[in-house]
Amino acid sequence: MTAQPFHAPGPGNASQGLAVVVPVRDGASTLSACLEALVPDLPVDGEVFVVDDGSRDASVEIATGWIERSGASDRVHVLRMDRPRGPSAARNAGWRATDRPLVAFVDADVMVRPGALARLVAALEADPWLLGANGMLDPEPGAEGLVSAFVNTSLRYQHLRHGPRVASAFTSLCVLRRQALVAMGGWDERRPGRYADDVATRFVLPIRTLARVPEATGIHRKEVTLGGLLKHRSNVGYHFVASMAEQVPSPSRAVLGWRYPMNTALAAASIAAVAIGPAGLPVGGGIVATSALVNARFVLHSLRHRNVSEALAAWPLSALEGFAYLVGMARSFGP
Repeated sequence: MTAQPFHAPGPGNASQGLAVVVPVRDGASTLSACLEALVPDLPVDGEVFVVDDGSRDASVEIATGWIERSGASDRVHVLRMDRPRGPSAARNAGWRATDRPLVAFVDADVMVRPGALARLVAALEADPWLLGANGMLDPEPGAEGLVSAFVNTSLRYQHLRHGPRVASAFTSLCVLRRQALVAMGGWDERRPGRYADDVATRFVLPIRTLARVPEATGIHRKEVTLGGLLKHRSNVGYHFVASMAEQVPSPSRAVLGWRYPMNTALAAASIAAVAIGPAGLPVGGGIVATSALVNARFVLHSLRHRNVSEALAAWPLSALEGFAYLVGMARSFGP
């Protein structure tokens, strides 16, 4: 797909041009709060599609009950997948159910801040060459626990480090032009795992056609366990390599920030140092020192938003992330 000038809806059409897709699987603990924040933030005549991806909990009942209580049946719709097919398929079902020229994607565990959607739409109206606009997660912790605090802070830090223009859609909170979704054929449903969609777009959309809008924020309310963090990062590594194998990306597309790749390389070096036995001890010391330097700016960033113990935990958790990415990358070469 080559970059072409995309026509913005224009100042008079924004209120009638937006649909929001909320994919959900087992999101009963956060879905109601997501809708409570999202629907008041809609422009006039905006609509929401909650797409249930085979939830095993009460997500559907919560969505339908919320619609009945709020009287929003003309603006909020619930779609049910025939079976669990992954977030990419759920997002495709949502945007294909509407003909709106702008489609926002908001995760079911994100509470948008007031005005977030309007700021994303305004960014597209201001620049007809943009294909989309990404919001950011708020530094305010939305869930309890050290790992949850780390994940929220890490994602925000990476979004800040990516720069003002990228080709990757941050689907926790973003708006894309319908033309872009049509041109890319929607999200790749061959990869049902989480984060496959975010990774894949950077190899499909033209470079620097999605804006970062730091004023458009949302609170990430998901409580993340250590196991969940490692599984998520392993999925990222897997889908990154799988996408690379099918594309010939330029370096600026392949890597949006160097902290994650460096931590992955350090994890590989650590395994090599252990494998060579006692002779690897000096190498191990160098790896620890390098890891401290690689993640120092992130730890300092964490200190501005978290307490000391949470900020210092960023070092070992970043190292564990590196091993998880490495495991996922290794999985991609398997049968």
